[in-house]
Amino acid sequence: MSRYVAFLRGVSPMNAKMPELKRAFEAVGFTNVKTVLSSGNVVFDARKATEVALERKAEAAMQQALDRTFYTIIRPVSALIRMPMPGWRRSPNVW
Repeated sequence: MSRYVAFLRGVSPMNAKMPELKRAFEAVGFTNVKTVLSSGNVVFDARKATEVALERKAEAAMQQALDRTFYTIIRPVSALIRMPMPGWRRSPNVW
């Protein structure tokens, strides 16, 4: 299993409830799902797959559960941690 982040464009508490978004991701087999309320992004575990395949799976899950979808970009946490970002500190309770 690998850890991923789904960056969702346009998600906010006004147009998607975080518990429903979490359940949508869990319904398609993603595990250890956490939503980040301030951004609407989702962190989750999944079997290793291409980012495009995971994006399609996440968008289909949102369409099924929420009756809408959000443009999705998925990246592995391992790649994000290696990115140089001065002044940025990762939150251990999210990753």
